[in-house]
Amino acid sequence: MREKSLLNILLVFLAVYAGTALSVRAQALTADAGPPSAEVCEGDGLVLGGDPSASGGTGFYSISWTSNPAGFTSQASNPVVTPTEDTDYILTVVDSDGDIDIDVISVTINPRTDPADLDIVFDPDANSYSVDSEPVDLSFTVGGGA
Repeated sequence: MREKSLLNILLVFLAVYAGTALSVRAQALTADAGPPSAEVCEGDGLVLGGDPSASGGTGFYSISWTSNPAGFTSQASNPVVTPTEDTDYILTVVDSDGDIDIDVISVTINPRTDPADLDIVFDPDANSYSVDSEPVDLSFTVGGGA
């Protein structure tokens, strides 16, 4: 009799454990292209993608980047781009089960400030300087000498 109740307890335990194991689900597949938008100066590069660019889902990931306007493609998780015009970069992630998620980062190009447009006046009697002229914040201290 004791063996029968021990067997019943074991069977109940296995049923509960198996039910728990079967109810565990993977997290949803998530593509992360980075922040929704970013700004760079003309000629500057930008690393695309989150850390990580893909998560959740099942198994391995297929990663594909494209752009609008067209012209950029990559299968790297975090490619570096140097756009010449405002561009949307589209990240498509597919997992081993064929689930798909898409995310986009919109990159805006800002013109570089011409150095001639910066008003920096040095006072020979001062030892520190500060300039706040969008988009540049500059400050430094002069030291040393006799």
